[in-house]
Amino acid sequence: MIKLTQINTTTVSITRNETDGPVVDKQYIFKDVWINPAYVTKVEEDAALNNENIKKPLIKGLDNRATFSRVYVSSNNHSSYFSVVGHPNIVVSKLGE
Repeated sequence: MIKLTQINTTTVSITRNETDGPVVDKQYIFKDVWINPAYVTKVEEDAALNNENIKKPLIKGLDNRATFSRVYVSSNNHSSYFSVVGHPNIVVSKLGE
């Protein structure tokens, strides 16, 4: 088992702005997750989170150069993914440890 830092959305609110249209406000938290590398099927860049973090840090004090990856896991004919802190190369290297 390896430990990764997952990023989750905790609150999402949408407000209407007459000039800019709907404004989506999200709040994020970090949490530790332990995964079995044998169930990881794919790791890729999470471009949406990366772009969002460049525009405005996802969490107060987070460096806008921080990168995020999607980790895909499979079990019992079901696949799902979650986002973690780190470039795909770093995440893959942790999986190989």
